[in-house]
Amino acid sequence: MSNLTEIFDSGKVRRFSGRQLREIAFPLGGIGTGTVSLGGRGQLRDWEIFNRPGKGFVMPFSFATLWVEQKGEPPLTRVLESRLQPPYSSGGGLPFEQAAGLPRLERAIFTGAYPFARIEFADAQLPISVALEAFNPLIPLDADESGLPGGYPTLSADQHRQRTGQRDHSPKPGKPYWC
Repeated sequence: MSNLTEIFDSGKVRRFSGRQLREIAFPLGGIGTGTVSLGGRGQLRDWEIFNRPGKGFVMPFSFATLWVEQKGEPPLTRVLESRLQPPYSSGGGLPFEQAAGLPRLERAIFTGAYPFARIEFADAQLPISVALEAFNPLIPLDADESGLPGGYPTLSADQHRQRTGQRDHSPKPGKPYWC
């Protein structure tokens, strides 16, 4: 296989779950445009969009939420991330900016082969299955297209119980929306 052919091959698909998710930072953003990393739990981390390195920087209160209502039951809201995991490395407890007290999804499985990532979430209380897919605009040998400034997330939700439900993933007025 020639080196040129290898450039266009996708990488080996790998799956991570549990404690492994703590170490994942999947970069989203074009070449030379800055990046925001998608963490293994679904969180946004390593915000490097301010013309300086930002490894470990978490933008305060930057997360997506999921709201689900079932007929005859109270609505459920979750931060679209799996739960925070120990060990908690901060000496002052969990950082306020990560809204640690808000409910999150029970579990996540991260699957990735650069430039594509997928996180499948699970929560026994939800009547739907939720997955987040994202890709980085990397097109081998095309610097212009590979330099598009953005990451490209897609959220999918499928009903997995015999109940009807509504879902709302829309941005809320006055709140930043990342795309």
